[in-house]
Amino acid sequence: INFNQYGSMSEIGVFIDDFSLGEGTQVDDNPEFEPGVLYAFPNPVFSGGILNIALSLSDQNDFSVKIYNIRGQFVKEIEQGNNNNLVCWDLKDENKKRVSSGLYFIKAKSGDIILTKKVVVVK
Repeated sequence: INFNQYGSMSEIGVFIDDFSLGEGTQVDDNPEFEPGVLYAFPNPVFSGGILNIALSLSDQNDFSVKIYNIRGQFVKEIEQGNNNNLVCWDLKDENKKRVSSGLYFIKAKSGDIILTKKVVVVK
């Protein structure tokens, strides 16, 4: 089997990416995030799941996270939890109803800094 420089076998449509095998997946209890970036994972997120929202700001003690739908309508504000840089969205609106599939925008604000991220919710 011959692989080209990109690690693919074009004749059968296979692509091999960087990966590693080990004793299992290890989870970092205190992940480090790049400063000034808003993360949302998993993305896309299934409608029965939970979306993790992480941000790395200099002042993590005072921030707000708001969710908006594709029309720009307010959906929910998520309160800051015990972990200063991670909050979770249960995919429910302010009325505790599950949101429908679609595109949502996360807006995180801390002082003068505003970060946004697009998230897709799928059924």
